[in-house]
Amino acid sequence: YCGLRLGDAALLHWSDVDMVKGIISVIPQKTARRSQKRVTLPLHNALFLMLSETEPPSRKGYVMPGIAARYRQYEAALSKDVANLFESVGIETTAKIEGYSRGRPECGFHSLRHTFVSLCAAGGVPQSVVQSLVGHGSPAMTAHYTHVGIQAAKGAVATLPDVTSPETKVLPQPENASG
Repeated sequence: YCGLRLGDAALLHWSDVDMVKGIISVIPQKTARRSQKRVTLPLHNALFLMLSETEPPSRKGYVMPGIAARYRQYEAALSKDVANLFESVGIETTAKIEGYSRGRPECGFHSLRHTFVSLCAAGGVPQSVVQSLVGHGSPAMTAHYTHVGIQAAKGAVATLPDVTSPETKVLPQPENASG
């Protein structure tokens, strides 16, 4: 619900969460090396409800202490945990490459960041807003993260007028169109 990188999500502190304003405000680890640019993310209602389950007196230190400890102990272990979770629900995490015993990593926690950006784009969120939410330094990087779904592509094409006839109109699209 917030498009954070794995390390930033795993090491999120309660001091970065403002339940009154309904925001997360964090300096991402990746950009902290170059700048102190803070990313401020509104809390999605579902995430707000999950965080609300922790009583105010307990909102100290890491938001997910067990996850933070595992990440601090060995960062790759948490990535493997996510890959195992994905695989347990039928999501392929590696692309099969002929001649290699191990495939190329294709889907992992970072895929959720791509999904966040793509869902924002599909929801009509301006690219500059998405760029600000995820802390990208350029529109080109945000565009790289944006994957247009077939329904969004069909919707975009459907808005084009029929320039072959004098009467221009947009035809309705079937609700369950696929392909």
